[in-house]
Amino acid sequence: MPDLCGFREAVRKHRRAVGRTQQQLARSVGLHPDVLSHKLHGGDKAVLTAPDVIGIATTLAGWGALVSRADVYELLDLMEVPRPAIPTASWSAPPLAALGADQDGASGGWAPPGPPRAPAATAPDEAAGHARAAARGELAEWPRLIPAPLPAPATPLIGRKRERTEVAAALAASRLVTLTGMAGTGKTRLALQVAHDLAGDFADGVAFVDLAPVREPALLATAMARPLGLTSVSAAAAEAHVANALQDRELLLVVDNLEHLLDETQLLARMLAAAPALRLLTTSRIPLRLYGEHTVRVPPLHLPGPGNTGTAAACSEAVQLFIARARAARSDFGADADELAVVGEICSALDGLPLAIELAAARVDLYPPRALLPLLRSRLAFLTGGPRDLPHRHQTLRAALDWSYTLMTPPTQRLFARLGVLTGSFDAAAAAAVSAELDPDRTLEQLADLADQSLLEVTAGETPGFRMLQTMREYALARLAESGEEDIVRCRHLAHFLTVAQSAGRNLHGPRQAEFFDRLEETYLTCGGQEAQTASGGALTITAGGRAPAGGLPHRRRNSAATLPQKEPGPPSARPD
Repeated sequence: MPDLCGFREAVRKHRRAVGRTQQQLARSVGLHPDVLSHKLHGGDKAVLTAPDVIGIATTLAGWGALVSRADVYELLDLMEVPRPAIPTASWSAPPLAALGADQDGASGGWAPPGPPRAPAATAPDEAAGHARAAARGELAEWPRLIPAPLPAPATPLIGRKRERTEVAAALAASRLVTLTGMAGTGKTRLALQVAHDLAGDFADGVAFVDLAPVREPALLATAMARPLGLTSVSAAAAEAHVANALQDRELLLVVDNLEHLLDETQLLARMLAAAPALRLLTTSRIPLRLYGEHTVRVPPLHLPGPGNTGTAAACSEAVQLFIARARAARSDFGADADELAVVGEICSALDGLPLAIELAAARVDLYPPRALLPLLRSRLAFLTGGPRDLPHRHQTLRAALDWSYTLMTPPTQRLFARLGVLTGSFDAAAAAAVSAELDPDRTLEQLADLADQSLLEVTAGETPGFRMLQTMREYALARLAESGEEDIVRCRHLAHFLTVAQSAGRNLHGPRQAEFFDRLEETYLTCGGQEAQTASGGALTITAGGRAPAGGLPHRRRNSAATLPQKEPGPPSARPD
């Protein structure tokens, strides 16, 4: 009588040994997961047929869970399926041809006729290459893929519903999808969630490779082999070893933290060429610039709108994250309508960055939200003390931004620091002025590079606009202060915008008055209002004839008479060096 219980347990043991799910097994043998479950448990009069048993054994052999013919025979015998039920041709073709001979088959039991054939490959060149590698001792056996399980996040993902849908759609349309975004936006967390969401869509499951600890680009292939369960090989043979193991796999491979290994990312393109059913989901603060790459920018979390209070603020993803992490730090934390508004202000001050929000929320054991808000004027110094089990760059906000800064070239580092004096939106001309760059095209190229590294936000247009998040700007100013250039850069800043204001002031009487009032208002905001006036010793003149109206230029037309030019001013006292 067939031993269904014994068969079910044996299949479970073999399947789990290689990190596979019953859903993946069902897909591989052509059954709905519910149908396979019923058959394995004898429910609803479902019967596990001989072809089902052979299909399951063949699939497990292909996964590397069965290593000898004896393993196959054991499964057949448990369900009383005759051994000759497996056609002779099946024993001579993958995956059964790769199984080792066994004494049971050679002595008393039935064995397929003829000598066992060498492991077959899908292409003669590949088989020959494998044989040559084996002869050199670089590959001890035919590659067996045993991916490590996906890391299980300690906390549930909050929000990101739209991004999850967008990334899943991108993976359906493209074999290489890269999640980009500045430090602390949660790229890794989103990638892991999408991988969990889609695990059942890939016959061979999903695998995760963390490249953050890898410092040598030449070791990229070796680093990718380990999480796939591949045996150690030389660095020179690692790429071929990984390609051989992946060539027939329907696998989603998540490759995390690639931004510091961009010189070697063409390896990924070669892997995609060698493995037609492989899909890659990568994370990098910088696009990989590979052919066919689909980039998805991971933005900060959704913030409450201006004036949103109470339940309206509670709908914000950023506020929800703060509350969840605050309750983890202080179990009795509860936010009433007034406190929700303050929490919304905290999240806005932190630009909706998940890392910054989590670090701030952890401080509610010492400070209630209203006391916490003013402390965030010094975000970099205050937001420390992240979980000890996370990488160092995720334990403080400063460390996360340091990681991005070290990836820049020295000229880009200098420009980045100097841009800290610009508030709000600015153009390439303003950036060139504060950096004393005479070539505007060179400046625009550097700005595009910073935008690629997720350090600037871009507004496309005839004159592209750029903007730094508040958190990033504070870091840039800190770097500028360390450089000793702050005074001279602020002088360049002042001189440039005095020139812009004088040019606008001369056109306030003409038909383009509204356009130039817009320019004046933008100038005032980009100068930082009172901040810029204070930094320049009160010398900032917004128009050609006088200061900006108190509180900026929101009532510009009502106050236009007070700001019209009376005479041309003398040259500004501060000039570019």
